[in-house]
Amino acid sequence: MNQFILDSQKEFQKRMGHDLDNMTLQEKATYIKTMMLWTIDELSEALHELPYAKEWSSKYEKEDYDLEKQQQLFKEEVIDALHFFTNILIAAQMTEEEILKLYKEKNRLNYRRQEDPKLGYVRG
Repeated sequence: MNQFILDSQKEFQKRMGHDLDNMTLQEKATYIKTMMLWTIDELSEALHELPYAKEWSSKYEKEDYDLEKQQQLFKEEVIDALHFFTNILIAAQMTEEEILKLYKEKNRLNYRRQEDPKLGYVRG
């Protein structure tokens, strides 16, 4: 996550009447739940725009199927989801540094899980 995205989204939320720095814990919990639902909704929309998402559909084989346009629509929906997900990070008071630190820690653990059968995720 990048600081520009965090700052921009925080400012936009403030403009929309969501002062994330001055919410009570209960208000933040409600806000986060709402943002999670909207993130899921946007990811669902992205899934519907994903080229070849419906493997059984013949629409992808039609001459007028615009793959480039479909890819662009998919990317736009993913960015919509990123906006809502970023709101969650901000409401949780996560900084760019903390996000990167926790991501790196979890990423290392995921690699260890692939290497060590005792950790449970080794693929055969």
